[in-house]
Formats: sequence, structure tokens, C-alpha cells
Amino acid sequence: MTTAPVTVEFVNPPKEGKKMGSIKTQELGTIFVWPNQLSIFKQGHHYTIEYSEANGFKKFEKMAPPPPSPEDNIGDTAGFPEHELLPARTVKAHVDATLQEHIFVCGIVNNWVSRTDSEVTQSKLIALVNASRVVWAQTFGK
Repeated sequence: MTTAPVTVEFVNPPKEGKKMGSIKTQELGTIFVWPNQLSIFKQGHHYTIEYSEANGFKKFEKMAPPPPSPEDNIGDTAGFPEHELLPARTVKAHVDATLQEHIFVCGIVNNWVSRTDSEVTQSKLIALVNASRVVWAQTFGK
């Protein structure tokens, strides 16, 4: 695979009867892209990509890692292989039991409110919060 910086001029969906769409770049010309990856690219934006080339055609493979910056040395990235592209950062934060219970109860209440067909009333919410706190205490809160 080859790595190169590119500036996207056009993003083209697959033509009729074709499996792949394409991006046209200032630097490399046309690069073929699978339809589920086309949404990554925006016209006029700059990217560093990895692509393969066969029979004169270039095919997008994946985004290359961003260039290192001073901020990259901040935080814990232990456990991520150096060759892995775009690793998620691990955030290690202490969350006390009260906050964990609060998050649990809010999740249940939010889900119920967004899915219920009945009228949301104060008494129903109070009953749901209290029931959720009992569930927390008997399961995760032990």
C-alpha cells in the first residue's frame, strides 16, 4: 500500500451497474472507493490516505494515521499497537457509585420517556426513578 496526502475535488457515487464510487483528487487523480466509505470524504478537504494500485487503478484502503503533534504525548495510549490506525484514546476516570447510579437511572428514564406512548406524568416519573434505584441497589450497586 502507498500513503499519500490528497485534496478531494469531487466525490462520485457508483455509476449505474458499477460496484464502486470514486473520489477525484488534485494529487492522484481518480481513486475508487467502496460506497460505504464515500461518506468519509468531503469536497475540498485534505486527507492522508492509504491506497493500493493494480492495473493502473487506485483503490482507497484506509485513512493513514495523522501526523504526530505535541498533543499526542498527552494521555494514556498504552495497549494500542503503534501500527494501529486512528486508535481511540482510553480515558481513565474515577466515577463514584453515586454518579454510576445516577447515570444508570437517567438511562432508564430517558429510554422510557422516548419510547412510551402514554402521557408522561410526575407520578410515573417518580415511580420509575424509585424502581430504577431499587434495581441498581439489587444488581450493580452491591
